[in-house]
Amino acid sequence: MTLSKTQLGYFKERLHDIHKHLNEEIKRLEEATDQLNQDAEFGVSNHIADDASDIFEREKNFALIEDRQRLIGEVEAALERIEHGTYGICLKTGKPIAIERLEVLPYAALSIEAANS
Repeated sequence: MTLSKTQLGYFKERLHDIHKHLNEEIKRLEEATDQLNQDAEFGVSNHIADDASDIFEREKNFALIEDRQRLIGEVEAALERIEHGTYGICLKTGKPIAIERLEVLPYAALSIEAANS
């Protein structure tokens, strides 16, 4: 199965939208983390439980930022595959990735079979 130019354009647009959304989410998480850091720096909290909660929130934000950055890498790799004419081809098996899988996960690099093996 080879994707048509229309399909490739559709997935390229979706990938760019996902990329933009992930970058916006990272920015929001960074701003929230900065606010937590500023609050800690200025001693807004006077209770150990509040401090622990803030630490938890900062660590959670760092993990979410790291995850979003990983996803951005996957999205960028998918965009490169579109440019190189290999989008929709499983990196492990060399077989086509089902269009249904690409609809759900446009940056999928593996077919369902390869991902589950």
